[in-house]
Formats: sequence, C-alpha cells, structure tokens
Amino acid sequence: MVNCVLVKGQTMTFPNAAGLQFQRGFIFQHKVDMDQVVTGHISGWELFYQRQHTGEKPWEYFYNFPQTGVAVQYLDFDNNILGKAFAVNPYISFPLKRTQHFEWHFRLASGLGVFTKVFDLQTNRKNSIIGSRITGSVQFMMQAKWKFSSWAELTGGLSFGHFSNGAWKVPNAGINYPGLNIGLTIHAGQPLAMKLQSFAVVPKGWSFLVWTGWFGKETDPVLSGKYLAGTLSLNVLKRHSGKGSFGAAIDLMADGTLKKRRDDDMPETPMRIGVAGLYEFHFGKLSLPVQLGAYVYDPFRFDFPVYQRIGWRYKIHPSWLLNMTLKAHLNKADYLELGVGYVFGKR
Repeated sequence: MVNCVLVKGQTMTFPNAAGLQFQRGFIFQHKVDMDQVVTGHISGWELFYQRQHTGEKPWEYFYNFPQTGVAVQYLDFDNNILGKAFAVNPYISFPLKRTQHFEWHFRLASGLGVFTKVFDLQTNRKNSIIGSRITGSVQFMMQAKWKFSSWAELTGGLSFGHFSNGAWKVPNAGINYPGLNIGLTIHAGQPLAMKLQSFAVVPKGWSFLVWTGWFGKETDPVLSGKYLAGTLSLNVLKRHSGKGSFGAAIDLMADGTLKKRRDDDMPETPMRIGVAGLYEFHFGKLSLPVQLGAYVYDPFRFDFPVYQRIGWRYKIHPSWLLNMTLKAHLNKADYLELGVGYVFGKR
C-alpha cells in the first residue's frame, strides 16, 4: 500500500499530507456564442491539505481507506472578459488501485468559486456565461500517484471542473474546463496503524425519504427579478451494501420563472412532475445522492425533458437530514435545492 510501511505485522500510514499541483486546460464550448470568451488556454495551481483515513469508522473501511482534504485553487482564463477565478473545494479521494509504489484515485471535489470579472450591463456585457462573483465549484479528477520516497510522491491526472451559480443570477451558462494536472505531495505526521477490522453488517432493508428544497433563481432577460423554485420529493431506497443505496423518486417541482415565461394557453400554476431513478453513496452521516429523472407532467416544455440532480445530504438526527442539491438539464443548471428531509426506516 502506497505511503505505508509494515511494523511488527501492522500496516502503517502517514495521517497527513500537503501538496501543490499545477493545471493546464481549456474551456469547453458548450454554447455557440462562447467564442469571445475562449481566447486561450487555462493555467492555474492548487494548494491542498489532506487526511488519510485509517478505518476507524465503517465507511472508511468500506471505501478502502479514502483520503479527504481541502484544496485552494487559482485559475487564469487568459481572457479579459472572464478574468481569473479562485475556488475552495473540500474533496474526497477514492483509491481504485494500490501497489507498493503506485496508487490510482478518483477525486470528487465540491465548494465555492469567486470570479474577478462577471457580467455587467454597462462595463462587461460580453461576459455571457458568469453573472455572479460567487459561484458553486465542482471538480472530478482521475489521479495517478507515484511514490518515490517514504515521505513524498509525484501526482498526475486528468480533471474536469465546472463553475455555476445554480441560476441564482443570469447569465449563468457556466464554465466547463477539462485539464491536465501534475504535482508533488509531501506526507507528514506520526505513522498510524491501518485498522483492518470488521464491522457489523449494514442493515439492507428499505427506507422512505421525504425531502424538500427551495432557492431563488433568475431567467432571461437579465435584471428581470428573482423567482422562487423548489422541489418536494418522495424517495424509496434499498440499502444494498455499506457503500450505498439505490431507489426511485417522485418529484413535485414548482418554478416561478415558468409563470413568467408561460403563454396564454399554458396553466397558471408553475408546476411540473417527474419520476427519477437514484443512487446514494453513504459516508457515515454524510451522503451523496445522484439522480436521473424525466418529466411525466410538463405542460410548459421549455426545458429538456430529462433532468439530473446531485448534491449532499447530512444527518442531524436519526430521522432528520439537511439537503443541498442542484437540479439541472444536461449542462444547464436549473436551481439549487436547500432544505430538510425526514427518513422513515434505516438508511
């Protein structure tokens, strides 16, 4: 196992690490009118601190001793319209393969971004993709790690990042940016034993979750005001392992912008209904839901008939949880869903 040593039959690992990596990439043009904001390659760097989990909790063992950390990112878009961006991204890194000198990881990061230049009707109207200084930030990375000493390793990987404000403020086409990453990680701390222990079998029964989430959003044209949008969802879930659950959902969705965009022959009530399949990854009290759904009632038909949802949920009580998810249509964010949920049964 990389960054581990054997001491009297025990596998030991460094508990902490810090590092620096550099990134080179480009903006993926997912809209036809993005030529004016794509004038060069993206360059940037990232400073990070991470912790190696040793199996003290069941989910750490189930996910093969992952790493969690926080990364501070800087990006230069080589464009006066977009300027530069900073991001703070908490992350979790899942080991897919481990050998004595090599590791292969999948890293998932989610946090906040800050832009130096955004759309302004008077001074920067060409910026048609970022309308707010503060945005959400998401990054996926496939990362290789090569250990060349007992305390250091080289890293390299392919990443895909995304900035969006969840339609809180338009314009909000968002930025998608693939990139290449290379860096150095330094490990520190007193080595700890990896706890190769067994845990109680996770109950594999059914549970029901009712949750709701609401937030404000805007629609074109700019400066047309904010509207309330949200979801009431009933989920049925089957826990199949220590890692996750699968299930299905019925979503009742209200969106005030539909009422603004409606024609005379459309309903007055801005309501849509959808059904979705879902999978939820469990990390103790924290979970990551991923959903793919389709509208079964949508008299407005302004958006693509298939929608996605991804986000985080955190248990604050055996039955109550906090919900923060993002609903989207393909590569276009629809609205944020901030709220609470109630669980019937065990998750």
